[in-house]
Amino acid sequence: MGSKGSKKGSEPRNRGLFANYMSPEKAAQEQARRQTEHAQETGAQINLATHTKKRDEFMKAGTLDDKPASFIPWVGDVLASKLADNGFTKAVQVVGQYMALNRDKHKFKEWIKSIADNAKGEEIYNAVKDWCDKHLKI
Repeated sequence: MGSKGSKKGSEPRNRGLFANYMSPEKAAQEQARRQTEHAQETGAQINLATHTKKRDEFMKAGTLDDKPASFIPWVGDVLASKLADNGFTKAVQVVGQYMALNRDKHKFKEWIKSIADNAKGEEIYNAVKDWCDKHLKI
C-alpha cells in the first residue's frame, strides 16, 4: 500500500505557485460563464458578445497610451465620465492605479466603488489584471 496521493493518474495536491493560474482565454470563458449565471439569477440583460469583443480588443492592445478609459471592458460612458472627474481619462491611468494599489483585488475594487458605486468592479479588475499579466513583465 502506498501513501495518499501516490495512485497512478492522481493529481498532485499542491501545484505550487501556479495552482490558481488560469490562462487569459480560460479566464474570459469563466467570466462569461459567471456573467451568464448572474444574469439568469437576477434577470439582468447583458450583451456578452459585445463585452467579449471589447475584451478581445483590449487584450490585443499592446499599448494603452492613447486609449480612453472606456476602452477597458465593463467601463461604460458613465463610469468613464466619473473616472475623468477624478483625473483618470486614459486606460493607462487606470492600469497605473491598479499598479499603485499593488495589484490588490480588494483595494482596486474599493477604488472603483469609491468613484462610482459600480457593481462591475470584479470584471474591471479581471480585465486590467489579465492585460497586465499578458503585457507587463512584473
